[in-house]
Amino acid sequence: AENKLEKQKSEKIIKKKELIMASVKDCGQTLYYASEKLRDDEEVVKAAVANKGIIIKYASYRLRNNKEIAKIALEQDKRAYQFLT
Repeated sequence: AENKLEKQKSEKIIKKKELIMASVKDCGQTLYYASEKLRDDEEVVKAAVANKGIIIKYASYRLRNNKEIAKIALEQDKRAYQFLT
């Protein structure tokens, strides 16, 4: 029963990530509503900042320090600089 419960939890997390990914591609602002775990997911944050660079302020500290993500954010919106670590 515990294994089944873990599988269901994993499936829910995957579905949430898919939903957030679909949303941030069209509206980077959606990152604001993402869970802490998804704000620390490179794929999600890259998609969000590619759409709206300044939204990097809602990314995890770790990803605000990521050079590749910072570059994407700055190319999209120079104001993102103030939120980089």
